[in-house]
This record gives sequence, structure tokens and C-alpha cells, in this order.
Amino acid sequence: MPVRGLITDLNDQRRGLHMTRWEYACLTESGDVSLAFSHRPDIRLPERTPSDIILRNLGDDGWEMVSYTPKTPGGYSTKTWFKRPMVR
Repeated sequence: MPVRGLITDLNDQRRGLHMTRWEYACLTESGDVSLAFSHRPDIRLPERTPSDIILRNLGDDGWEMVSYTPKTPGGYSTKTWFKRPMVR
């Protein structure tokens, strides 16, 4: 980013104008079910944890699904990405 852009961003933040910061989570299902976060410790869930319970809990906590990658015939895992505004 050019210096002028950095200065503009800093001035906007001082005036209270800022972009939303996001935190991300990735639910990976490949036999084991794991939940990785961008700004907190990862969670390894029991293998038999139903995905619909995990998805419902994420939704209740304000997470929004942004991407889904299904398992392909030769693929290893299914990945679902989520985001929500970062809590400060």
C-alpha cells in the first residue's frame, strides 16, 4: 500500500471511520472434526460430533458461512469457512 494510503487509513481511524476487522474459522471434516480459528486456540472435536450441531452453535455465536469446499472423489476432507466481526 502506498504511504499516502497508510496516512489516509490512520486519519480515518482517528476520526472513527474504520473497516470492520474479521476473525475467521475453518471447520474441517476428514474422519476427525476440527475447528481452527484465526485469533484463538484451535478445537479438536470428537469424531462423532454431528456437523449440524457445530454449524448451529457457530450460527448462534454470530459466525457467517463464507465458503464451502466439498470432498471430491479423491479428496481428503471437507472444509467450511466462516467469519464474524472481531470482538475487541
